[in-house]
Amino acid sequence: METNNQIVKFSVPLVSLNADGSDLPPKQNTGQDLADNLSQLVHLHEPAVFFGVKNRFADERIYTYSGMVLIAMNPFSRDDSLYNEETMRDYVEVKKEERMPHIFGIAEECYVALLREQNQSVIVSGESGSGKTESTKYIMRYLAVRDALAKVDDNQLYMHPERLLNGIQKSETEEAVLASNPILESFGNAKTTRNDNSSRFGKFVELFFSGPETGAVRITGAKVRTYLLERSRLMFQPKDERNYHIFYQLCAAAATAERDELGLGTWDTFYYLNQGGVGVVKNVDDVKEFELTKKALSMLGLSVTKQWEIFRICAALLHVGNIKIFNEDDKEDAIIGLEDSSLSKAAELLGIDKFDFVKWVTKTQKIMIKDKILKPMNAKDSIISRDSVTKVIYTKLFDWLVKAINKNLKRQSHEGQHFIGVLDIYGFEHFKVNSFEQFCINYANEKLQQEFNAHVFRNEQEEYRREKLQWTNIEFSDNKECIELIEMRMGILPLLDEESRLQSGIGSDTTFMRNMTQHLSTHKYWKKGRFGNTDFTIMHYAVDVTYNSAGFVEKNKDSMSEELQAVLEKSSNLFLKELFVEEEIDAESLLGVVRQNSTVQKLKKPTLGSMFKNSLEELMTTIRATEGHYIRCIKPNMEKEPFKFTGPMVLSQLKACGVLETIKISSAGYPSKVDYAMFCSRYSVLISSNFWNMDKKELAQKIVFAAGIAPELYQFGETKIGLFEDKRKARNQKYVTLLSKNARRFMQRQKFLRLKAAAIYLQSVIRGAIVRKQVAEEQARQEAIRIQRETEIRQQNAAIKIQSAFRRVWAFREYKVSYEYVVFLQTAIRIRFAKKQLGELRKEAKSVDKIKENFANLESRNYKLDRKVVELSQALTEKTIDFKKLQEKCVNYELEIRELKEKLESADIINKSAAVNISALQNEVTRLAASEAIFAAEKDRLTSIVMQAKIDGFIISVTENASRSNSISRAASPARGFSPAPVSDRGASLTRNQIKKQPNGMLETPPTAFPALSRGRTISSAMPPASPTMARGQTISNSFPSLARSKTLFAATQKHEDPTIVALRAEIDTLKAALTTASSTSSTGLTIDTSKLPIRPRPTRTATLREKSIFEQDIVDDAEVAHNEKMNRASTTTYGFRAAEYSPASTETVHILPRTSSMVKPQKSTNANRDQILMHPNFVEIVCDILIAHSKTPKLNLKLTPVAREIFYPAYFLSNLFSIQIEEGFLKKLDELCNRTAKNISSLVKESQDGTQTAFWISNVYQLQCGVAFLYNREVMRPNNKPTVFEIREIQTTLSNLLEADLLPTFISRLREQTGAIAGPAILENQDLEDMRVETGGGFWGVFAGAENPGKNAMLDLKVFLTNVDRILRNYLLPDALYWRIMMELFRTMGVVAFNGFIMKRNFLNFKRAMQVQYNLQQLGEFAGRLGLQKGFQYLTMVSQAARILTYNKNDSEDVETAYETAFLLNASQIYKLYSNYPTRDVDSPITPEFLELVKNRASATSNRDIIPVSLEPEPEYPRVPVFAAEKLEIYIPETLEIPEELRNLLQ
Repeated sequence: METNNQIVKFSVPLVSLNADGSDLPPKQNTGQDLADNLSQLVHLHEPAVFFGVKNRFADERIYTYSGMVLIAMNPFSRDDSLYNEETMRDYVEVKKEERMPHIFGIAEECYVALLREQNQSVIVSGESGSGKTESTKYIMRYLAVRDALAKVDDNQLYMHPERLLNGIQKSETEEAVLASNPILESFGNAKTTRNDNSSRFGKFVELFFSGPETGAVRITGAKVRTYLLERSRLMFQPKDERNYHIFYQLCAAAATAERDELGLGTWDTFYYLNQGGVGVVKNVDDVKEFELTKKALSMLGLSVTKQWEIFRICAALLHVGNIKIFNEDDKEDAIIGLEDSSLSKAAELLGIDKFDFVKWVTKTQKIMIKDKILKPMNAKDSIISRDSVTKVIYTKLFDWLVKAINKNLKRQSHEGQHFIGVLDIYGFEHFKVNSFEQFCINYANEKLQQEFNAHVFRNEQEEYRREKLQWTNIEFSDNKECIELIEMRMGILPLLDEESRLQSGIGSDTTFMRNMTQHLSTHKYWKKGRFGNTDFTIMHYAVDVTYNSAGFVEKNKDSMSEELQAVLEKSSNLFLKELFVEEEIDAESLLGVVRQNSTVQKLKKPTLGSMFKNSLEELMTTIRATEGHYIRCIKPNMEKEPFKFTGPMVLSQLKACGVLETIKISSAGYPSKVDYAMFCSRYSVLISSNFWNMDKKELAQKIVFAAGIAPELYQFGETKIGLFEDKRKARNQKYVTLLSKNARRFMQRQKFLRLKAAAIYLQSVIRGAIVRKQVAEEQARQEAIRIQRETEIRQQNAAIKIQSAFRRVWAFREYKVSYEYVVFLQTAIRIRFAKKQLGELRKEAKSVDKIKENFANLESRNYKLDRKVVELSQALTEKTIDFKKLQEKCVNYELEIRELKEKLESADIINKSAAVNISALQNEVTRLAASEAIFAAEKDRLTSIVMQAKIDGFIISVTENASRSNSISRAASPARGFSPAPVSDRGASLTRNQIKKQPNGMLETPPTAFPALSRGRTISSAMPPASPTMARGQTISNSFPSLARSKTLFAATQKHEDPTIVALRAEIDTLKAALTTASSTSSTGLTIDTSKLPIRPRPTRTATLREKSIFEQDIVDDAEVAHNEKMNRASTTTYGFRAAEYSPASTETVHILPRTSSMVKPQKSTNANRDQILMHPNFVEIVCDILIAHSKTPKLNLKLTPVAREIFYPAYFLSNLFSIQIEEGFLKKLDELCNRTAKNISSLVKESQDGTQTAFWISNVYQLQCGVAFLYNREVMRPNNKPTVFEIREIQTTLSNLLEADLLPTFISRLREQTGAIAGPAILENQDLEDMRVETGGGFWGVFAGAENPGKNAMLDLKVFLTNVDRILRNYLLPDALYWRIMMELFRTMGVVAFNGFIMKRNFLNFKRAMQVQYNLQQLGEFAGRLGLQKGFQYLTMVSQAARILTYNKNDSEDVETAYETAFLLNASQIYKLYSNYPTRDVDSPITPEFLELVKNRASATSNRDIIPVSLEPEPEYPRVPVFAAEKLEIYIPETLEIPEELRNLLQ
């Protein structure tokens, strides 16, 4: 075996062994080195428990279950990730067996049991430095936030981990409960050699909870009970130890003013603080701790004044310790100098008379019958008397703080509420010198161990009873007799109390020791010390402890003289008096009587031992009334080195804390008990696999019978059975041998096949090399022959070339000699002839006549040349001009050809449209003929209207208008922003609603429209004015547009049309002419003969002020108000005119009235039916109700391509309504309709959980934005239209906010929740790789449990979900920008949830899991590619990298570098988090300690700035969705949409 890294070998002769093997060493548990629960070991014995704890601690697993006990090893290193909110969340609503052992598992078990209305208690014990205090704080922290943790959704946690990392919100009561810890630690904890923050008292904290019926089981209050504060530490501290923390905090952190007032100096100036020689603790800042203490006191309701009163008492005690006491010269009487500064300061702070204090510290009073005798004390006794004052005051102060804490923590708690109690009490102590404190501590541990044994025994018997096993009473050694030794009538405590109650000088430690020897010498648990007369030994359950009785009696008294108490009670310090008053009240309440006889006086001063015994009895009563949970804290080494394991020290603590005692109790019955499922999973290899599908209990019986186990070695319970590991081990060995044999055979076979293939390959290579060599030799021979032949040919050609060159040179030389001779001869002859001609010329030059003749000939030749140049220049210019003209003609011809082509195309289009509309024109002609009678009736009405308009003053004469011409011209001047458009004959008589843009750029008049009439306005108002003057005073003769353009358009295609169309067009021209005549006549106030018109007149209206007015918003508002006032009197008649009209037959010219913002508001010319509908008080509500509340979302049909009009009909509907309201000038109604629509759509989407409906409305809101953009482009081109443009901009802002800030976030948030719930299981838990399946189960047995249910395929669910989302978005025609934004958010959510789940889940990571995750990501990537969403897969890269590095080797520094290079998106802390959750002994890919240490070192350098879990926040900044204006406004009303007929007619 291995002990302390040394291998020890045992050799035992076989002859000396017993037949039953009882002499053999304990059996080893194979494969259970890291068992989570030691009670599940196959072979349960002390060595197995010890090595189980050791192995887990070596693997940095500090918590281990041993039955109902949680063993907590102190690692002496801080790992915040082990206790943060993420870890807490892992244990919420989970059984402790389903998670790794942890203190939170015990806390959760208590909380769940509390919900069953059963009080709970957690007993935390261990020696100093084992981590009891920290464990208690972790339990309280967990219980304080347990209810809030349960309300944290897993998906929200993985998507927004920062919400959990920022801390769970705790109630004020829970904060106050946690705030009590710093106070108790400051006043009750101190540094010892074993622990820097050792609790020097025991405490039992009761946390009261509200009932489950309140809906939130949270802490409502708390109560703290304390036990045995170590008073002796106030006066003395061993080397390297400190006094209580509060004193050092006060010396280090008190402000200058308070320091001077309290007379404080550094810690080493006070006797009570400098004895240990240590004033500063490593890694502890006393200044910060003091601030925390004050903050905690304030949270508990103590004012700053009260806090400094407490600190004043503490400072006074420090000065008391500095009072010098010495013996008088040649005498034993103690003396205290009255001039002692410490005495004066202490008396000042305590508010007492220093003379009285000195008197009763140095003297004692004895009562002899009726006389009182003062007796001086020596210095030693005086120091004891002085120190007793310190002990009493500090004890009362500590008790007062506890009462103040309890008073504040009562809160909403009340009697009868259920509670969870947490006991933090000292563990068993055994030092070289053990005194009264160790005696009390060990006595308390004996009581707790007795209760613990009884609890374990009860649970063991209860389990046998529950399993219905045949059993006899289990017998185990109890410590009852040891407790009786202490408590019985003549036990240690009664004898000690008897001595303590005697007067000073009579009772002594010697007498106490003598009495014990007399009465207890025969007791088997008590022994007298071998050396000296002051030692005695008690045989405790853990170990025999020898105590030194010196000081027992004095410490048990724990009181000061009555005279000193009287001095303190007369103090002027009100707070000090309050401490003693509280003590008297408690004493009276304890006694329950107020009699003053001697018996009562004795009872008022109980001894410390009796008080401790009574408090223990009360504690045991409370624990017995609750369900107990035990945590045993173990200190692994004395040096406080991280993860250092000292075997003997740990073993002694395991014995002392009772863990091994539980093993003995369990071993007395059936030590190995496993449920049938685990049993069958582990031992099914012992029988054929044909039986594996049987019922678990029947299968277990089959296994037992097949194994041939003796019946006395097992029993079948209801759910469990005993184990037998040997048979399984033998069968496994057989299978391993068989597998090994086949594996070796397979390897040899593969080796042979590889050698055979290698030989064949080698032979082929050699043969090929030989052949290639022969071929190369033949090629070389042929190449030599070829070179030889070429050499001969080159030599022959060179000889011929040399011969020819030589002959050429020889011939050239002969030719050159002959050529030189000939040239010389010619030169001589030419010289001769030249000389002769020169002589003749000289003779001629001497003649004057000859010179003149030559000059005349020269001039004649120059003139002719000049004339020729001029003629050529003129010809060139003409040719250039002709060329330019030809070029221009070519360009014109090209333009004409292009125009002819466009006209031809336009003619074709018109011809086609005319053919389509033939039937419509015929119907129109029929309808117009039928309207003839109606026009006759309208004639008189129109005439009366014109006359009434003149009477009302809306139409005035030229003379009346002359006085206003100046104001008109000023109003129409360009300086006021009016910019008139030039007159155009192209569609001048058409409204902008009737003009359509043709592909060739021409304007076409609809076949059914009449060019001379503008819908909704007069003829003249349909034309833009030619000038500012004309806008106000033009006549119809000058401004009326001709119909030439329309005639031209029809004539252009007439030769290509049907004769019927030509006839119809002629008839339309006749109608136009008649209508023109009617308009001209009506404008002059003459009678309109409408009986001759074959049409029915349509009501007209003037152009709105937004179209023509040069005024600002005030005129627009005035016009709207005037319009609203006249609505009740409105009819189909036009009441006003906007432009002047003139007829030659009239003597007056009609002009528009000049307007200002303060003039009378004229009536508008409107369509009364339309206006009445738009102005209906419930118009907006009706539209929203029909279009939003009662509209039906179109159902998806995956087989058909979605039709835009079936999807966008609400957007079309609203766009047209917006357009009509803009045309009519109802801007306020438009704003109301837009806001109400946005509000109703938002409410509908938020109330409905239907994703298709949300996508439908998102798509329609976007399409509505496109329609509004069309209206904006239309209105912005109109002059003086700022109010309308401004209103449209407001609508665009409203719709944009509705889409970007409301609908999209709501839709994405809902999809995230669904995605988060599916993505985690799909990516992390789905297991499609059969060879890499990870078996599930809890604890050690999880590796043998059955496989996961293959029927649930989470990856398929995720693919189906993404496919459905994709189809919904595409079928509801969402724009690409919105589609990509939504899908990218889903992939980002998958990446965040998967990564956080991968990195935060415990007991989850291993090699196989990483392989499964990579395969799942590969599947998801291929699926995203099929959807065209490869870009979204980038958000899963972090998960992919995290999974990939877990499959790499994990051995040395090179592997670390490889991991960091691969996972470049992960920071160092995230990588360390992955590897820290990875099992170090993973079978497939283990991780070495060296590798983990290297990763940890890298992470520690950046841990302060690294963020481990990622989050969906902050959101990426997406650009606003681009809106493209619609080409035109469409209208479509589906059959399923039921709307009133009036609204349908309004739209159509």
